[in-house]
Amino acid sequence: MSLSDALKVRRNLKKEIEIFLRPVGRKVTLRGGSTDVYCFEKIFVYEEYRTPFELTDPKLIIDGGANVGMASLYFAAKYPQAIIYAIEPEVENFKILQRNCAHSSNIILKRAALWPTKEKLSLTNTTGNDAWSFAVEEKLGEVETITIDQILEESGAGKVDLLKLDIEGSERELFMNEPAWLNKIDQIAIELHDRYKPGCSQAFYSAIINTNFRQELRGENVFVSLRNY
Repeated sequence: MSLSDALKVRRNLKKEIEIFLRPVGRKVTLRGGSTDVYCFEKIFVYEEYRTPFELTDPKLIIDGGANVGMASLYFAAKYPQAIIYAIEPEVENFKILQRNCAHSSNIILKRAALWPTKEKLSLTNTTGNDAWSFAVEEKLGEVETITIDQILEESGAGKVDLLKLDIEGSERELFMNEPAWLNKIDQIAIELHDRYKPGCSQAFYSAIINTNFRQELRGENVFVSLRNY
């Protein structure tokens, strides 16, 4: 049985699964019957977060929508000199994220949602039938938000080398009004969620249209380099 076939079988198991992850030298926990195994396959089998642009000696990577930590672990293994901020708002996802990344000294975990302002918001299920797909909703709730500027200040970094975003539609608010922090971002890897929240693509491309950007597609992700060429 191939690895892909084995993962398809495990994806449907209604229990926790442990997989030895060679790049980090230990086991990680995934939840069968969820999107966890699918995410693992996309990131570690098909390497959908392997940037098509040069990324030399990155110091700061933000994993927005870290889920259970697969992308964070991928970045941590590939760029051991970088600090990775893993941002995840949903409590059950965050518990698995903590377990998976507990031994990674260059991953900083934040139970929060990326947002343009500091607030407390709510979460809503984006699909109605997948308990692991949640988006931030603009109404008062218990979920803390965190901003790009906060992360830059806390980390002491002058820029973000790679901003990875899979935030279920919150990219619309994040890129509205041409955010000032955009000139401190080298590369972005983003999944756009117009299917959940119309206007995501429009907000994103409106924000970067006046930059000299380059774009490549890989899987569900749009990779954009904002460096000047």
